[in-house]
Amino acid sequence: MRAIAAVGLFLGMAGVCVAQTKPNPPIDRLLNLLRERLMTAKAVAMVKFNSGAPVEDKKREEAVIAMAVKDGKDVGVKPERIAELFTAQIESGKAVQRALIAGWTGKPKFTKVPNLAKEIRPKLDGLTDRIVFAFHVAERELATPEGHKYVIDKSRNMTFESGDVAAFARPWILAVAPLTWHK
Repeated sequence: MRAIAAVGLFLGMAGVCVAQTKPNPPIDRLLNLLRERLMTAKAVAMVKFNSGAPVEDKKREEAVIAMAVKDGKDVGVKPERIAELFTAQIESGKAVQRALIAGWTGKPKFTKVPNLAKEIRPKLDGLTDRIVFAFHVAERELATPEGHKYVIDKSRNMTFESGDVAAFARPWILAVAPLTWHK
């Protein structure tokens, strides 16, 4: 329910003109890492498109969340906050994968794709560690109304690869929604 409300908030504010906000380096770092993680979904989608593997991988998803929760505990972040954040990252990544794969249906397989186990997953695992730490650093600011507004303002201006904007725009809203939930 909170995700739906957050999506409504983002979509409802899409046409609102907002004054320039001053930079917030901890939140900017976190947003940039979340964007980098979401952009990796394209490489995952290419692998799954070529192999015919399903987008869902519950075992991997559970492992990623467990790893993130453990990392979060190590730096003092509440497990439920990290679980919410990474559930949103996984769901947004799957939304991107589904959209891209649907657009590629009927097209030939890619001739060159990265290796999921040797290239993509290690990159995602490294991003998990960095995202958890960046969340920890930004957590106090994210707990304020100003922090929430900053996330919304910055998220409306986030850019993605020009040919894939439609595949990334709504999943991005899902990816950052937990950053705007009051706790």
